[in-house]
Amino acid sequence: MSAGVPVRSGDATFPKAMDNVTVRQGESATLRCTVDDRVTRVAWLNRSTILYAGNDKWSIDNRVVILSNTKTQYSIKIHNVDVYDEGPYTCSVQTDNHPKTSRVHLIVQVPPQIVNISSDITVNEGSSVTLMCLAFGRPEPTVTWRHLSGKGEGFWGATRDGCGVLPEGGLHRSSCCGGTAWQWDGGRQGCGGLFVGLVWGLSGVQHRRARCWTRWVTVPRVYPRLPGQGFVSEDEYLEITGITREQSGEYECSAVNDVAVPDVRKVKVTVNYPPYISNAKNTGASVGQKGILQCEASAVPVAEFQWFKEDTRLANGLEGVRIESKGRLSTLTFFNVSEKDYGNYTCVATNKLGNTNASIILYGPGAVHDGGNAASRVATGLCLWAALLARLLLDF
Repeated sequence: MSAGVPVRSGDATFPKAMDNVTVRQGESATLRCTVDDRVTRVAWLNRSTILYAGNDKWSIDNRVVILSNTKTQYSIKIHNVDVYDEGPYTCSVQTDNHPKTSRVHLIVQVPPQIVNISSDITVNEGSSVTLMCLAFGRPEPTVTWRHLSGKGEGFWGATRDGCGVLPEGGLHRSSCCGGTAWQWDGGRQGCGGLFVGLVWGLSGVQHRRARCWTRWVTVPRVYPRLPGQGFVSEDEYLEITGITREQSGEYECSAVNDVAVPDVRKVKVTVNYPPYISNAKNTGASVGQKGILQCEASAVPVAEFQWFKEDTRLANGLEGVRIESKGRLSTLTFFNVSEKDYGNYTCVATNKLGNTNASIILYGPGAVHDGGNAASRVATGLCLWAALLARLLLDF
């Protein structure tokens, strides 16, 4: 970048106000001083320090060089400009009458740079978290936090009017949710019909009837709205009070000042939470056939599984059974089902924050059983009650 500083000995309006010179850190700046043949002496100064007097270099900075010293122009160049070069520069000339000066201000822009950011962090659900992102630049950069991804087990969504929406076939709210969003736990059981009369959209209600779904949703828990993708905060510090599992994942800090591309860094937030069993279905098998009971639990850290029949803990490989646990899924396999294998089994999922359990039945042909998810049997009763309530409300 360069600036011309006209210095004319016969100009009554001299010295003239000059435009600032703006360059990026690391670039070169050229300062030009326009003179005429009546000028006898010239010099460039930075504040009170003489850089050049005529062709004589006074500055010990080898980045400063003279470009031209003619009857019409006196210019210097500063290579690899840094922040400390910013400030006023003066072209001083001596004419036959008296000395004159003209000033130009050098502005140095610095690309944004994140100089300090929080390390990856692991916390328990319900804790308060503060993430820090400190950045430097000229002009001062704007720091923005964004939540990139959630590691929770639920669906996180919100409509333009601020209402939570569940996937097709689930519960939805027709009125604004006040800045909250429903959670969809894949397979986790609950009965949306419990909220009929408050929530419109229960399958079949519009047609003066209510029915229970084959797919269930968990509705009692409503989380504060923090988008899984998008803007979170425009501040160096991001504070999350009572963090939930849906707020785990990567948080991106961006520092922007339009001088160069934004500086972007990420922080990973892991949220520990106790196990909950999301899938535990009763299973039927004939004598002599293979039978498999499955138990699926979500937890951070990953849950450890145990299987019980009545009060007896089952051991892997004994009595023709195999227990296999991988990730969030544990299976109990009977290679050759016998009459004594039928009955009630308990799956226990445990991590350092707590434990939970679910009862699962292995039944034979013709047995009376609940073939749905074992975790949903209580919700089924609620759904039947809600369906009856919906009918009464509609008839009313």
